[in-house]
Amino acid sequence: MTAPLTDHRLTGRPADAAEAKEALDRLLDTMPSCSPSARSDALLTVSELISAAQSHGIEVSSVTARTGDDWVDLDFAYEPQPQGDQVEAALTDGWAWTIAASVADKLDVSSTSSEGLRVRLLLRV
Repeated sequence: MTAPLTDHRLTGRPADAAEAKEALDRLLDTMPSCSPSARSDALLTVSELISAAQSHGIEVSSVTARTGDDWVDLDFAYEPQPQGDQVEAALTDGWAWTIAASVADKLDVSSTSSEGLRVRLLLRV
């Protein structure tokens, strides 16, 4: 039986890397299938992506997680809409982006005028 999908808000506004990491850690505790290496990857990814954005002057407004039996889908929302060069700088920040790209099964970056910038990662745990 598959558990119903639920959105878990991991952060307040603006997002804080330590807060997001702690909230995700508690969420992963509820997932018995989560391996220690997947936990480590997920925690490092969420904190590094927030820190990288902040270091480039971008505010992460929230981080939301949706979970399944063996996956976590992380959704990072940025507001207000950052400028293109800020986005490129933050998302190509070597450490954060390399981690995200190496651990994510799917990595999407989208931008619309109504929702601002969003980065979504699908992680197998």
